[in-house]
Amino acid sequence: MRSPASSLATLVQAAVAADPAATAVVAGDDRLDYAGLDARSSRLGRLLVERGAGPEEVVVVAMTRSVDLVVALLAVVKSGAAYLPVDPDYPAERLAAVLATARPVLVLTDRATGFASDLPTVVVDDLAEGPAEPPTPAPGGGHPERLCYVMFTSGSTGVPKGVAVTDADVVA
Repeated sequence: MRSPASSLATLVQAAVAADPAATAVVAGDDRLDYAGLDARSSRLGRLLVERGAGPEEVVVVAMTRSVDLVVALLAVVKSGAAYLPVDPDYPAERLAAVLATARPVLVLTDRATGFASDLPTVVVDDLAEGPAEPPTPAPGGGHPERLCYVMFTSGSTGVPKGVAVTDADVVA
């Protein structure tokens, strides 16, 4: 049984420590082991912190389903921020309403998705390799009541409404 104080980042770290060579992510023919997931998400998490991500902040993630998507989601969690997955195919009015409500500080996207926004944007395909140290300090990471991600639903009115999900909700 998991400790109620566990967080998503803590659970991944435990998996890295237990068997770094074990497969962590599979997407089509691409595979990534826990050591690679940890290193890549730490590099990206550090960059996100440098660009303004952190506790109480939201980062849009608009990417195709891939190994890089999982790396990006974990990187946001490691930065202490919450991720907001968005579908760029949503109507422009809906996207505008979601972004106005969530007030994200950054966008993470990939070349395949090419999500256009006035916000500062990181295209994960264009990142060079860098040090694999996790963001220092890991702001807000590891606290079960920390906001982990935000999902928007249409609800009964058709107007997008945000649903906040904490780390405790994810690992329960």
